Amino acid sequence: MLQQTHLKQLNRYNVIRRDFGADATGIGKAGAQYYSTDGINYKLVSKEPVYKKTIDYDDGSSLTFRRRERPFVYVNEKGKVTAFFTSCLVEEGKKERSWIEVNPVDNYVPKQFSKKK
Repeated sequence: MLQQTHLKQLNRYNVIRRDFGADATGIGKAGAQYYSTDGINYKLVSKEPVYKKTIDYDDGSSLTFRRRERPFVYVNEKGKVTAFFTSCLVEEGKKERSWIEVNPVDNYVPKQFSKKK
């Protein structure tokens, strides 16, 4: 099952998907980003994962999820990505809890596509 997020940015299509077999990032079920200029043929942006199962928070704490999936981004009225969302599941004993994790994004552009030199 392909779970993906499309974003048209810098005249490219971008897809964020779970790397089930660790083929792209080397980390099973981490997030991998691909791009395409035609929307049909995609290339890996980087072996560096876009997200992992563990989130490190600003207060120094961290949380590792049993599942982290369904990535998507919020694009504001100016076409800028301002938030990254994933569906997260933790297991606590015999109980499970799930929620949507929201991470702020500040002017994200992959290094190789940056107009700055």
